[in-house]
Amino acid sequence: MRRHDSTCECGLKYVRGLSEDEDYHAKLHEEYALGPVIPKVCAVPSITKVGNLAVHVVDASVPLDVRQDIARVAMVAARSMPEYPTGYDGTITEDDPRLYVLATGDRTVGFVLTAFDESFWRLSWKADGVIELLENTPSLHRGTKVGRVWVAAKYRRKGLSTQLVEIAAQHMSVEVSELRWELPFTPGGSALVRHISPHIFLGCGNQFALHEALNPKPPAKNVT
Repeated sequence: MRRHDSTCECGLKYVRGLSEDEDYHAKLHEEYALGPVIPKVCAVPSITKVGNLAVHVVDASVPLDVRQDIARVAMVAARSMPEYPTGYDGTITEDDPRLYVLATGDRTVGFVLTAFDESFWRLSWKADGVIELLENTPSLHRGTKVGRVWVAAKYRRKGLSTQLVEIAAQHMSVEVSELRWELPFTPGGSALVRHISPHIFLGCGNQFALHEALNPKPPAKNVT
């Protein structure tokens, strides 16, 4: 059988036709498509539901071993978008990272990662979807940012990302319009932020991240 190196949308590079690689890819792709099974998520109380999906808040009150286990859902997301390094490993810092996890039983199907940030850029959307910088210097004010939003492939296009962001904001007593968004955006992230804040929004990141957001790369070619 002829073998070909391949990169899947789930982020895995593997050799097509090689049985060990195909088996490993099938396992990781299932996590990308359906979300990883993480039994310890059931140990975290649910704060509300989105349809039949429970929302769990993983914060400093959750034991370290549970946080570290649940962090695997963030690793699945990071694998599928390696150019966007923001992640979560269960570590608690002064920025108070929190993971708002969407789950059906012990299968985690999405999450919103939040944390505090010290500054933000005031930005707006042009009619063609390009981001415009409204002020040349960042505003220095501590507030809540959204670092990453991810939903398993089979659960997308159902409005779950928007609902989970709104739940997270309400839980933290923050207006959705006051949330900052980690720069730069994935194409999906750009669409989400534009949907939630169609005019002016707040972005956070350093000068390099700002440059990337204002000068996005052309869409990547489809993986094979």
